[in-house]
Amino acid sequence: MYITSIHARGFRDLPDGRLDGLERLVDLRGPSPESTALGDAIELAFAALSEESLERLLRRWDLLGPGEAPEITGIPFPDQASWTDQTTARSLVADPSSPNLRVDVTLSLDPPLFGRLRTEAARDPRVGSALGQGGALTLSVCALFTQTFDTLALTIHAVRIGDESFPTREGERPHWMPRLLGALASRVCRHDGSRPISDTAASALDALLSQMHHEAWQAWSTALLPDGPVLRVARGPGGTPVLLGDDLPLRRHGARAIQDAGLAAAVHLSGADVVWAEAHRPWLAAAVDGDPSPLEQVFRVHPAGTVAPVVTPPAPTRAARALPTTLQETPG
Repeated sequence: MYITSIHARGFRDLPDGRLDGLERLVDLRGPSPESTALGDAIELAFAALSEESLERLLRRWDLLGPGEAPEITGIPFPDQASWTDQTTARSLVADPSSPNLRVDVTLSLDPPLFGRLRTEAARDPRVGSALGQGGALTLSVCALFTQTFDTLALTIHAVRIGDESFPTREGERPHWMPRLLGALASRVCRHDGSRPISDTAASALDALLSQMHHEAWQAWSTALLPDGPVLRVARGPGGTPVLLGDDLPLRRHGARAIQDAGLAAAVHLSGADVVWAEAHRPWLAAAVDGDPSPLEQVFRVHPAGTVAPVVTPPAPTRAARALPTTLQETPG
């Protein structure tokens, strides 16, 4: 699965912006407020499918205090989240008087997901018709902050396959939709360098001890070659997992090695199809170009990026439309 188009609306740094015709390797121009808002939009779309992903996004937005857990409701998909702070969320929206966010993402489905839908075609003729149009899936998510900015209501506004729309309300949605959307929830991993090194070490140790994920661990351990160290994980004081580079503590290789070890974990150990990377690393291209490859798509955000969202200027207000187009001097 990978993303072919994104349309984000309502974000303060991206009131109305879109990207179309995306390839598997996307070099975004940034970092910038606009590129960060685009990453927020992608993350919001998938946060509507998972309570864990939604909490991660709320923490990224700094809406939660130290040790605070949000109150999230909704089964099988989160429909509301609440927290205590009433100020920070205001900076996220373009219009605080109408604090609505909307994201549309169009996905090219991989063979397993496409095959899952094809098996449903016998029970739902509309699915067969939609798959005949190519099978691209468009997910539309709406998010509305309350006027106190301490609660967010989430809605899966629309699901389309090809040009066929399917109901999303509980009790009306087709039987296959929760399973399909649930399978998409963990397919995107956003890596911005904020993940603690302890989390990376724990993921690496879990993969090392798992026969199922041992190949992924091997790929992670050599991901930084030939310019970086061979990565390892070992048990340190108290049994805590620690990262090594060329059998030395990884910190001795510098901050970049620590950041790259986390990025390599996002690529090889997260189980995601799409990784958002706040970095340009040549080896990231190999993550989508290989056959087989660990990823379907990588977003690299860096100053030399050639891709930027097309931004639609906001419509002029009624007062602005009434202003004269030229200034004239008045006598005296």
